[in-house]
Amino acid sequence: MNDITSNGKPVKLSGAVDIGIIRVTIGPNDPPADAVHLMDTCTGHIRSIVVEQYHGDGIKVGAGAHDLEIDNVHVVCHAHDAGKHQDGIQVMGGKGIHFHSGFVSALSANNSQVMIHVGAGGKEIPEDVIFDHFVIDPQGAGAYGCSNGEGIACGFTNLTLLSLAHRHDLYVGTNTKNPQWSFISLPKGVRANFDISQYPGG
Repeated sequence: MNDITSNGKPVKLSGAVDIGIIRVTIGPNDPPADAVHLMDTCTGHIRSIVVEQYHGDGIKVGAGAHDLEIDNVHVVCHAHDAGKHQDGIQVMGGKGIHFHSGFVSALSANNSQVMIHVGAGGKEIPEDVIFDHFVIDPQGAGAYGCSNGEGIACGFTNLTLLSLAHRHDLYVGTNTKNPQWSFISLPKGVRANFDISQYPGG
């Protein structure tokens, strides 16, 4: 097991991993990049991912990643490049990806705090991708807070949402199958395009 620290350069992982802590900072004067990319064939165990971002996405999960356990993440985004659609975490594929706890505050996001949706080209529909015990604090940023856009048995469990996003706070896409939701705490006036009362804590 090893740790990874990167200042100014993205971390891209593939194959079997057993990592302690990944710390990535993409600062305001660094070249544009998404901070952490869990790529095709990435599988195994990551204990912690810590991201501070001024350009792109915090964490990306790509098609082909599978059977990956991530104990905790902490993602803060302060700014993004012109024309960049920024997510705190973007899931574009993957199967059996479990984030067990985390905090996301993508203060500059113009897409989502956390987004689950098949990536460009439709390479792989996300399946069994779960964000459990997450605290998410949009503070008015992003088009969405938590977006369960298109996936199979994916979603957010034991969710705490601290503040409202720019548009929908909770979103389910029309092609999502068996979306997973449960809530610990939601802010007053939370907006969703589905009936949250049908889910635990809603």
